[in-house]
Amino acid sequence: MRVRLYTVHGEPPRKVEGPEGWPQPKGPPPVLLRDGFSLYPFLFGFLWFLAQRLWIEAGVMLALTVAAMVLLPDPYAAAAVLALHVIAGFEGRDRQRARLARRGMPELAVVAAPDMDLAWFRLAAQRPDLVKAAP
Repeated sequence: MRVRLYTVHGEPPRKVEGPEGWPQPKGPPPVLLRDGFSLYPFLFGFLWFLAQRLWIEAGVMLALTVAAMVLLPDPYAAAAVLALHVIAGFEGRDRQRARLARRGMPELAVVAAPDMDLAWFRLAAQRPDLVKAAP
C-alpha cells in the first residue's frame, strides 16, 4: 500500500461566533490536493491548464509548445514538447496550490494517506475544526 501526501487548503477557521443560540457560520469546505506527479497535465498539457482555469500557465504552455514546433528541427522539437509535458506533470498540482493561495485558501495542513477517502478521515481526526465545513 503506497502512502501519498495530500495538502489541505481552505479558509482558516473562524473565531467569530454569532449571537447566543445561533449556529456558527460555515465557510467553504477545504480542498485536498495530492502531492507529486500528475498524469493529466502530462497527457493533456495546455488543455488541462485551461480546464483548471489556470489561464497564464495555459498561455505559457501553448506559447512554448508553438515556439518549439516552429523554431526547432523535428527531432529536437519532439523532445522539447515532451520535456514541456513532463514539467507540466510535475508542476501542475503546484500551480493549483498557488491559485488557491491567491484566492485566499492557503495551505492549512498536510495529510498522509493511501487514498482520498482515508485522507479525509485522517484530516477529521487531526483537525476537526476544518472538517466542520466539509460537504
